[in-house]
Amino acid sequence: MRQVVNFFIIGLIFWIGWKIFPEYVQADSVKSILVAVVVFYIVETLVVAFVAMLALANMVIFGESGLIVSIVMALVGVIFAGFLALIVVSNMLSGFEVVGFWPKMILAFCCSVCAVSVKFDDERKNGS
Repeated sequence: MRQVVNFFIIGLIFWIGWKIFPEYVQADSVKSILVAVVVFYIVETLVVAFVAMLALANMVIFGESGLIVSIVMALVGVIFAGFLALIVVSNMLSGFEVVGFWPKMILAFCCSVCAVSVKFDDERKNGS
């Protein structure tokens, strides 16, 4: 359910960017925005999974000394996953393009901030 909500939130962010800033977020139609959202979501998930595997491999290879490097690598990867996904979407799809560096950064930041995360419930863990 969380992925479906995130999918709609990313679509809404792209649509708002297209309507308010058409000179930066250029799309042919709503269909191209939906395709862009699907590709964005897939690419972002793949980038995050790849960075997580790299961080895990770094921890396995270097042990505890690689823990800090793994944490930093994972944080940087998660922060820039949306930006990399927007670059791929802009270059891959002909009907959707985000023009410029800063509009891509702002859209990626909005997508990461507005993403729905699961709340961790301490009461279930403690059994009380």
